[in-house]
Amino acid sequence: MNLAILQQSIKDFAGTLQSGKSDMHLYKYGLLDNFKSTWDLSAEDFGKMYDRALQSDVTRRWWKRDHYRPKEMMLVLIKHEEQYVRQAFKDLFNENKSIESRLDRFIFYCDELLRMYKRANPRSIENNHYQDSAMISLYLAGMYPEQYTLYPGRDIFNKALRVLGAKESPDKDDLARFFKVSQIMYQYMMKDQKILAAIQQGVRAEGNLLIVHEFLFGLAGVSDRTTPE
Repeated sequence: MNLAILQQSIKDFAGTLQSGKSDMHLYKYGLLDNFKSTWDLSAEDFGKMYDRALQSDVTRRWWKRDHYRPKEMMLVLIKHEEQYVRQAFKDLFNENKSIESRLDRFIFYCDELLRMYKRANPRSIENNHYQDSAMISLYLAGMYPEQYTLYPGRDIFNKALRVLGAKESPDKDDLARFFKVSQIMYQYMMKDQKILAAIQQGVRAEGNLLIVHEFLFGLAGVSDRTTPE
């Protein structure tokens, strides 16, 4: 990553914040705040809690659109194997383990949950649990906003990396690398006084990496479409 380009891009982004041109992303702070305040792994009705944790007054397209139903399918899996789903999230949120192992393990759990459901319902046409990088980033950023941010999609991430002179991600998502790059960007962004001032004056919470998500959209030259790539 070219440090000079990164620092100049951060200065440009500070101007974007001051102009209000990044405000299209502000609803996502509410989305993550709701997840954080609602999530309860020990909830008696886990399905009801999960449903409440994924709510937005602006859009549902992060978890529901044509041929994409991650929330709906997770609710199906919770109804079928609730304790197994609880364990999947417990492991995902265990910060004592590496992010790489947790990501791999969560996908393993979801794959197995789908297989279990299909064995119990052989006539079901369901063949996808839809727990992809965007959804996993939502879970992690919702639980630990000071460590993770929403994944904007491989296309936007790669466009941003290209601008910064960094190596692009391969043909598949590398969420672990995305989180590490985001944390590096955040550290540099927090050295800019104009960005700090914008955070203190607005709805953006201090210590929240979601501002990196906004920054990546700006680098890629893409407007928010209320849905990940």
